[in-house]
Amino acid sequence: MTESIRILMDEFHNEETRLRIYNDLKNRMVGEWGIELYINASSPLTPALLGDYSALVIIGPKKGARGTEFRPEEMQAVIEFVKNGGLVLFTPSYSSREYKENFVNMLGIDYLGASSRVATDYSPHPFVRGVSKLQAPWFRTTMMSFEWKPIVRVPLGVRSFPVVAIREYEEGAFIYVASTMLFSMNFLRRFDNARLVENMFIWMRDSGKPIIMKEKEKVPTERVPMPPLGKKFCPHCGSEAPLYAIYCPNCGAHLE
Repeated sequence: MTESIRILMDEFHNEETRLRIYNDLKNRMVGEWGIELYINASSPLTPALLGDYSALVIIGPKKGARGTEFRPEEMQAVIEFVKNGGLVLFTPSYSSREYKENFVNMLGIDYLGASSRVATDYSPHPFVRGVSKLQAPWFRTTMMSFEWKPIVRVPLGVRSFPVVAIREYEEGAFIYVASTMLFSMNFLRRFDNARLVENMFIWMRDSGKPIIMKEKEKVPTERVPMPPLGKKFCPHCGSEAPLYAIYCPNCGAHLE
């Protein structure tokens, strides 16, 4: 039997990480940050599934085929997972109402449309070690529970809103990041975004509860291939565009 920190990235709920622009994140996790990463693309979140992992990552679930919507019983499974020492990193969703109502709102968080502002307001935490400037399309977030501890804030007029926060929950913890695009290839290359993401995953790797697996039950980690060379991506929304394109076919932004 072996003992290891195993991180599960959920893609059963049509998460953004299914897109090619997130392959760079997966490669960094496995190849540079020493993460033992697994992908779930075939099963709802259940106690039996989560019991084999130290941490869970949910980045931008999207409204999809019937049967892939986020269900209340999955929320309960995740709660029990964290109570028993699991770590969960999650983001908002652009389109999944079920995920927002059955998961994010239940954890004491609400959010509205995105705002691409620079974050420079930090609270001391290992997540922001070596970080001085962050920028991504952030969802304007409201914390409805005082149990959340904001780590990164973005100014909005005379106020600010949290974009990275942590909530300890019995033996485990929830980590909230108010952006899905922060984890995409283009935004990982901006300012100190990659340092923040690296710090979060290394903290999860070092703080996670070790899982003991029998050798015959262990599934080998498959490294996700890098995005192919010769592609062009919009620096604003991250969508792939033809090499000859001048404007993004998704958001209309100038690509040159």
